[in-house]
Amino acid sequence: MIRYHACGCAIWVQKIWDGVKHSRVYYDPVTKKHITQCPQCGAPLRGAVLHIKVPVKPESDWDWLWTRLRDELGEERALQLHAELRNRQQNADGD
Repeated sequence: MIRYHACGCAIWVQKIWDGVKHSRVYYDPVTKKHITQCPQCGAPLRGAVLHIKVPVKPESDWDWLWTRLRDELGEERALQLHAELRNRQQNADGD
Protein backbone atom coordinates (compact mmCIF):
# COMPACT_ATOMS: atom_id res chain seq x y z
CA MET A 1 0.00 0.00 0.00
CA ILE A 2 1.21 3.51 -0.77
CA ARG A 3 1.39 5.99 2.11
CA TYR A 4 2.82 9.50 2.27
CA HIS A 5 5.44 10.87 4.63
CA ALA A 6 4.91 14.30 6.25
CA CYS A 7 7.20 15.83 3.60
CA GLY A 8 4.89 14.49 0.86
CA CYS A 9 7.13 11.66 -0.34
CA ALA A 10 5.34 8.45 -1.38
CA ILE A 11 6.41 5.33 0.54
CA TRP A 12 5.38 1.77 -0.29
CA VAL A 13 4.52 0.02 2.99
CA GLN A 14 4.16 -3.72 3.34
CA LYS A 15 3.04 -5.46 6.53
CA ILE A 16 4.78 -8.77 7.18
CA TRP A 17 3.66 -11.43 9.68
CA ASP A 18 6.54 -13.27 11.35
CA GLY A 19 4.32 -15.71 13.24
CA VAL A 20 4.25 -13.56 16.36
CA LYS A 21 3.59 -9.99 15.26
CA HIS A 22 3.12 -7.77 12.23
CA SER A 23 5.99 -5.53 11.24
CA ARG A 24 6.19 -2.87 8.57
CA VAL A 25 8.70 -2.93 5.76
CA TYR A 26 9.24 0.22 3.70
CA TYR A 27 10.18 0.48 0.03
CA ASP A 28 10.90 3.28 -2.39
CA PRO A 29 8.02 3.01 -4.89
CA VAL A 30 10.27 4.15 -7.75
CA THR A 31 13.36 1.98 -7.23
CA LYS A 32 11.52 -0.82 -5.37
CA LYS A 33 14.46 -0.96 -2.92
CA HIS A 34 14.04 -1.53 0.82
CA ILE A 35 14.46 1.75 2.74
CA THR A 36 14.63 2.76 6.40
CA GLN A 37 14.44 6.53 5.93
CA CYS A 38 12.50 8.87 3.70
CA PRO A 39 14.21 9.21 0.30
CA GLN A 40 13.17 12.87 0.10
CA CYS A 41 13.95 14.33 3.54
CA GLY A 42 16.01 11.58 5.19
CA ALA A 43 13.78 11.22 8.28
CA PRO A 44 13.67 7.74 9.83
CA LEU A 45 10.55 5.77 8.88
CA ARG A 46 10.41 3.59 11.98
CA GLY A 47 7.56 4.96 14.05
CA ALA A 48 6.84 7.71 11.52
CA VAL A 49 3.27 8.75 10.88
CA LEU A 50 2.41 7.99 7.27
CA HIS A 51 -0.70 9.46 5.69
CA ILE A 52 -3.25 7.98 3.28
CA LYS A 53 -3.32 11.22 1.26
CA VAL A 54 -0.47 13.61 0.46
CA PRO A 55 -0.31 16.02 3.42
CA VAL A 56 -1.02 19.66 2.71
CA LYS A 57 2.24 21.60 2.50
CA PRO A 58 2.67 24.15 5.28
CA GLU A 59 2.33 27.82 4.44
CA SER A 60 5.98 28.59 5.16
CA ASP A 61 9.26 26.92 6.04
CA TRP A 62 8.81 28.04 9.65
CA ASP A 63 5.41 26.36 9.85
CA TRP A 64 6.98 23.19 8.49
CA LEU A 65 9.84 23.44 11.00
CA TRP A 66 7.55 23.80 14.01
CA THR A 67 5.34 20.97 12.79
CA ARG A 68 8.40 18.76 12.44
CA LEU A 69 9.73 19.79 15.88
CA ARG A 70 6.37 18.99 17.46
CA ASP A 71 6.44 15.56 15.82
CA GLU A 72 10.03 14.87 16.88
CA LEU A 73 10.21 16.50 20.33
CA GLY A 74 6.62 16.68 21.47
CA GLU A 75 4.23 19.58 21.84
CA GLU A 76 5.56 20.89 25.16
CA ARG A 77 9.26 21.01 24.19
CA ALA A 78 8.48 22.57 20.78
CA LEU A 79 6.47 25.31 22.50
CA GLN A 80 9.37 25.94 24.91
CA LEU A 81 11.80 26.30 22.02
CA HIS A 82 9.40 28.59 20.18
CA ALA A 83 9.06 30.83 23.25
CA GLU A 84 12.85 30.92 23.74
CA LEU A 85 13.37 31.94 20.12
CA ARG A 86 10.72 34.66 20.41
CA ASN A 87 12.37 36.02 23.58
CA ARG A 88 15.79 36.09 21.93
CA GLN A 89 14.40 37.92 18.92
CA GLN A 90 12.68 40.50 21.15
CA ASN A 91 15.86 41.00 23.18
CA ALA A 92 17.92 41.44 20.00
CA ASP A 93 15.39 43.96 18.61
CA GLY A 94 15.45 45.92 21.87
CA ASP A 95 19.26 46.38 21.88
